[in-house]
Amino acid sequence: MSEFRNKIIDAKKTQQKFIFKIILAVFLLFLISIICFFYFYSKKIVTKPNVNNYYLEFKNGKGLVLFKRILFLSDKITLKVSSEGFEDFENSYSKDKVNQIYINFIKKDINLTFTANTEIGTNNWFLDNKFISSGKILNLNIKPGSYTLKIENEFYKTKFLDFSSANKKYNKDYKLNLERLKGYIYITTEPDNADVIINGKKVGKSPKNFDLLAGNYDLRIIKKGYQEISENIKLNVSNLNYKKKYKLADAIVKVNFNLQPEKGMLFIDGNLYNNYSLLNLSTKKSYNFVYKKEGYLTKEKEFIFYENKVNIVKFLLEKEYGEVNIIASPIGKIKIDGKDFGTTPKKIKLQTIKQKLEISREGFLTYETFVKPKSIDLSKVEVILEKEFDNIKRLSPENYTNSIGIKMKLFSPGRFTMGAPRHEKGQRANEFLKEIILRKKFYSSLTEITIEQFMEFKEKSSTKRNKKLPISNVSWKDAISFCNWLSEKEGLDSVYIFSKEKYVGANLQNNGYRLPTEAEWEWLARKAERNTTTKFSWGKTLPIPKMAGNLADESVIGFEELYIPNYKDNHRGLAPVGSFKRDISGLHDLTGNVKEWVHDYYLVSV
Repeated sequence: MSEFRNKIIDAKKTQQKFIFKIILAVFLLFLISIICFFYFYSKKIVTKPNVNNYYLEFKNGKGLVLFKRILFLSDKITLKVSSEGFEDFENSYSKDKVNQIYINFIKKDINLTFTANTEIGTNNWFLDNKFISSGKILNLNIKPGSYTLKIENEFYKTKFLDFSSANKKYNKDYKLNLERLKGYIYITTEPDNADVIINGKKVGKSPKNFDLLAGNYDLRIIKKGYQEISENIKLNVSNLNYKKKYKLADAIVKVNFNLQPEKGMLFIDGNLYNNYSLLNLSTKKSYNFVYKKEGYLTKEKEFIFYENKVNIVKFLLEKEYGEVNIIASPIGKIKIDGKDFGTTPKKIKLQTIKQKLEISREGFLTYETFVKPKSIDLSKVEVILEKEFDNIKRLSPENYTNSIGIKMKLFSPGRFTMGAPRHEKGQRANEFLKEIILRKKFYSSLTEITIEQFMEFKEKSSTKRNKKLPISNVSWKDAISFCNWLSEKEGLDSVYIFSKEKYVGANLQNNGYRLPTEAEWEWLARKAERNTTTKFSWGKTLPIPKMAGNLADESVIGFEELYIPNYKDNHRGLAPVGSFKRDISGLHDLTGNVKEWVHDYYLVSV
């Protein structure tokens, strides 16, 4: 029984082993099938350069990584791959479009620091003969590889360094020692035996030669009785040998002046010195001084100056006089520089300087001039006083042409009504009637100012070929500045007042050119030479007469929105001044052409 049982047990064990082998064989077959499936359907990972150790991360999609292969579990995946010493790599792949997964690694930059022992000058750094930086310290962030570094400094020998950086994350500091260049200095002076001082330290007497390291130095040369010489010298790679001869100049001394009267002209050896309060002159030398001033007798002296002594140049000039004989017809009162000197005829002793002479008499125009007496000759002033009425009449012609060709006419205005009544067609709400009295005669130009006339005052760019066209696109300031320029050109008193090119006011009592006031312009356009005041410059009624002026006629159709129907003036743009029939007053272009500036403006208070 026991033997039979043992056989049964052995049979069971044999059966169990057989079953285990079958299961193991099935498992191995399944495993091989899986491996074959993975290998057949997965994609091989290829790294460039070949990298064994890297970390792979799925940013998008899913997959299985085994034996440097990837089995796509999604149609599209995005991988991020990291490896020490390389930049992170990231890319997307589609299952059906790639056979292999290519990963291109880029090596990380390497950080290197270079320092130099230089104490002076500027370090210029070159990498593979290419300039990259200047300074005592160089920080490099470069790809791994082999390089040649060069450092140049004008005071040191050039240094080269060949180095190779490792193919991994790498940081290193380099310290470079440069050798200082040596130079040579040779100083001679005339005269010799002068103290030679370098950077504040006496190194000997001239002539002197010695060696120095390359660098910047302060050189001083000192000798008693002579002016000190100071100079900065540089010994560098391009100039290591410094040789120079210095000629010493006599010492200078400060000279004090006592000059009466002040603000005269001081000549030293024939040269005029305006700023003699800061004058320094050489010792051991003779100088010729001449001091003169208008109205005083000139004096001349010789001076020699010495060290350690107060040197003073003193001139006390005496006034110079001359005599003036003043005669006037009829007899008049004499004033010289505002001081009364009695009546003509009279001989007066005056200082030989320019002085203002006035001869006046009631009812006559005051005669004004400047006199400058001569010390050796009798000066004579003889005048005939002119009656004020005769002067006004003589100086006020009916018509004249000024210095730049502007034709002027004298007008005698009077009373007229300015503005328009409320019921009048075209009257604006801010217009009102006002009685005006113009008491002062005035001149007016017969035409508008032309481009040609204005450009004599100020160059103004213009594409217009015809310089007879009226000037346009100028500011009010330009217009009044033109008036002042013309006044000064003709010796008249300017009307408009400026302070540092800024307009500050006007003096209407002056006799210079100005713009017409609004009232004067309206008087010219509506009342001058007329029996009654007209509504328009051409008359009292509409329509506008033919060829009354340059207006927006039918030729501007298509160019301007507003125009005058059935009106033609033969000018689409501006017309040369005086192209149309003159007004009854003799003026041109009161109707149309260009807008015109006036002197003033009106303001309605509310």
